[in-house]
Amino acid sequence: MRQIETKGMMEQFQAHLNNTNNQRIIFSGCFGSGKTTFLNNFFNDPAQQEKYYVCKLFPVNYVTSTNKDIYELIKFDILIQLLGTGITIERTDFEKVSTICRSVKSNALKLLQSILEVASLIDENTVKLGKAIEVIANIYKDYKDDSPKTKIEQFFKRFRE
Repeated sequence: MRQIETKGMMEQFQAHLNNTNNQRIIFSGCFGSGKTTFLNNFFNDPAQQEKYYVCKLFPVNYVTSTNKDIYELIKFDILIQLLGTGITIERTDFEKVSTICRSVKSNALKLLQSILEVASLIDENTVKLGKAIEVIANIYKDYKDDSPKTKIEQFFKRFRE
């Protein structure tokens, strides 16, 4: 079977990949339209193999799973493909990242208020936004302090003291 000439399309695709604003790509088309053939031809080029690592995922592997399971299966498939290439994976200390995330989460309103304070020096409208955030923060604090969970925690805290 004769293949359609794709040189021009490959050049366009390369330009699209080179654009730093393109961080995600959806490559779609009808069944049998040549998506896999095009991508195989493009990424089998030695110049592309030096620049990119291609990880192939096939949606038929995930059809019967729930959305949560699909994400886990995709992560597993990517990991298996990476390990099969000999790529070394750096060990990351997630404890520090986790601590930062918890800190940001627990102080999100204070952080937002601080950012808005600095921004208000630049733009007067930000002052209004900062006041609105302060009202929301107070409502949230009142709700949080009055929540059943907080009351239970306060009850048990008295026994620990």
